[in-house]
Amino acid sequence: MPVTESAVRPRKSRFAFRVVIFALVLLLLGFLGFDYWFYRAVRASMPLRDGTIHLAGLTGPVIVTYDRRGVPNIVAANLPDLFFAQGYITARDRLFQIDLWRRIGTGKLAEAVGPSAIERDQLARAVRWRGSMEAEWSSYGPDTKRIAHAPPQPAIAAIPSTCRDSRSMPEKSLEDMLN
Repeated sequence: MPVTESAVRPRKSRFAFRVVIFALVLLLLGFLGFDYWFYRAVRASMPLRDGTIHLAGLTGPVIVTYDRRGVPNIVAANLPDLFFAQGYITARDRLFQIDLWRRIGTGKLAEAVGPSAIERDQLARAVRWRGSMEAEWSSYGPDTKRIAHAPPQPAIAAIPSTCRDSRSMPEKSLEDMLN
């Protein structure tokens, strides 16, 4: 009995359907694998927010709690400890951003990212502040200069705890992907 085209078509369409389903399953598994990897990479780069940390430089206990949006709330017995804790928390959470802004503001971004930032650095250096800093400081509160010029111990203390290890830092992972 000769095979007609109508008898062959369902067999081909079943095969094509199975191939499409198989490809979709592979695509879904690939997406789930990437999603799992990305979640783990992001979680590994986040600083720990539970527990007790003992930092040299504090004169008394400081309590840091986080609200539901992740905003830190700091309670300290005195202003130096409050500012120390605030500096530590800020540096721990945003060290890369702080360094990036420092480089942009001082015209030293090209040192980190290469020649593509030379024009930006030239502009930053051309428009930098050249006024009287004493007049600027006097326009703020009486303790502002002392607080702003506090030693960088909070940021230095935050560096080891920024990530569990330097390879898990998101900017390090991005740097590795780009190179």
